[in-house]
Amino acid sequence: MTPSPIEVSLEEAAALVKSGDHVVVGCLAAEPIGLVRAVCGRAHELRDVTITAGVLLDGYPVLDAPEESFRFRTWLMPTSSSHRVDPSRVSFMPFSWSQAVDWLRRIKIDVAIVQVAPGPDGNYSLGTSVSYGRVAVDHAETVIGVVNPLMPYTFGDSVIPASALDVIVHDEAELPVLTNRPAGPRDRALAMSVAETIPDGALLQVGVGVLPDAVIAGLVDLGRRNLRQFSMLTDSFLELVKHRALTDEGPQAIVGEIVGSSALYDYVRENRRVTMADGRRTHAMKGLLERKGLVVLGSALEVDLLGQANLEVRGGAQFSGVGGAMDFGVAAATSQATADSVIMLHSATADGTSRIVPRLSGGMVSLPRTLVRRVVTEHGAAVLDSASARERAERLVAVADPAHRDELARHLRANPALFGA
Repeated sequence: MTPSPIEVSLEEAAALVKSGDHVVVGCLAAEPIGLVRAVCGRAHELRDVTITAGVLLDGYPVLDAPEESFRFRTWLMPTSSSHRVDPSRVSFMPFSWSQAVDWLRRIKIDVAIVQVAPGPDGNYSLGTSVSYGRVAVDHAETVIGVVNPLMPYTFGDSVIPASALDVIVHDEAELPVLTNRPAGPRDRALAMSVAETIPDGALLQVGVGVLPDAVIAGLVDLGRRNLRQFSMLTDSFLELVKHRALTDEGPQAIVGEIVGSSALYDYVRENRRVTMADGRRTHAMKGLLERKGLVVLGSALEVDLLGQANLEVRGGAQFSGVGGAMDFGVAAATSQATADSVIMLHSATADGTSRIVPRLSGGMVSLPRTLVRRVVTEHGAAVLDSASARERAERLVAVADPAHRDELARHLRANPALFGA
C-alpha cells in the first residue's frame, strides 16, 4: 500500500522548514504564496535558510527578512520581474535553464514546496509549472504540496502520484497573473518583420514580453496555420486559439511554464492538447535536437558589432539571466536545417541610446557570436549566418538606429584587425 501524505495546517507546514535548510519553491503562476509568506514570518526563529526559486510574481518577502535568516538563490534576477530589490541580497547563479535544472538534480534539497491541483484519480498535478518543479519533487527529502483547487489540472510531466508528497496543506487562492503593456507602433513594426519570416507549421518558442506577444499578433494577421508552442505559454497563445492558427494534430503546446490571465488558466485546465514537460525535455540538448521546425524568438538588451548579445546586465548590474537562450541558441546552431533563432530588439532605447553597440557593456557576453543567427530591429533583419566578421558588422550597422550608424561604421573602419576584410 502506497503511503498517503499527511495533511497539516499552513502553520504546521511552515514549521517543517528548519535552520540551515535548502528550500526550493515553485515560481510564476505556481508560486505557493501563502506558505512562502508563512515561512518568512518565522524569520525570527530561523537562521541560514536558503530559498531557491525562479521569478516570484508576489514579490520577494524573503528579501525583506533579516539577512541572517534567509538567503535567496536564483538564476533569474528579481529585477527581471516588475519588482525591484536589493541585488546584493541575491545569490545569483549564472546558469542557463538546462544547467539550473541539472544543478537542482545534483544538489541536496531539504524541502520542496510546490502548488498542486487535485485530480479525480487520486493523483495530483503540478499545474502551470513543471520546468524545475518536477525535478525538485523527485529529489527533495521532504515535499510539501499546497493543494489549490484553482490550480488547473494539466497533463504530462506535471502529473504526480499522491505518494510523491510527504505533506499536504489546503490553501485555495487565485493564481498570480502576468500581463504586458499593449504593443506600440515600433513594437508592431519590429514584430511584423519577424513574423513574416516564420512559416506555417512552426514550433514557436516564445517568451514573456511585449515583442513576443506582438509577433504572435503578426502571425495571426498573416494567417499562419498549423502552429504549435514550446517551452512557455502566455496569453498570446489564446490569440492563436481564437484564430484557429494552431495544429489539429497532436499537442498544440509542449511547455514547462504557463503564466498569464485567468482565461489562460481556464483554457489549459484538463486540456490534453497542452502537454507539460519538465526542463530535462524542454531545454536539454537531446530533446531540443528532436524538435522539428523550432523557431526561437529571443530578445537582448544590446548586440555588438561582432554579433555578441548581452541579455542580462544593464547599468553595470545583473538585471536578468540568460534563461533558456543559451540552450535554444546551441540547438538552433547545431540543427540549422530544422531550427531557427531570432534576437529581437529596438535599435535604440527610449532616451535614444543605441542598442547596437561597438562593444558590449561591461564585457557581458550572454550569447557568443557563434550562436546569434539573426538580429531584427524595426529597421530590418541582419542575417548573420554564413557571413564573415566584417559582413556581420556591416549588416548590423544597417539595422541600427540611423542616428548612430556613422559612429558604428567608424568603429568598424578603425578596427580592421578585428573585423578583417
